[in-house]
Amino acid sequence: MSATRMLVLGVVKLVGEAHGYVVRRELKSWSADSWANVQPGSIYHALKSLAKDGLL
Repeated sequence: MSATRMLVLGVVKLVGEAHGYVVRRELKSWSADSWANVQPGSIYHALKSLAKDGLL
């Protein structure tokens, strides 16, 4: 599993059910865009694929 998917899962676990904007804002507050190379588009892709895989 990619780091982006793991980070997105962590945020969803932390804040509960969340829209992509909420996940993005939380990861931005962690500066994940700099140390984990998390881009806004990859957050939405991760949410979509995690939901498809039944992990959300």
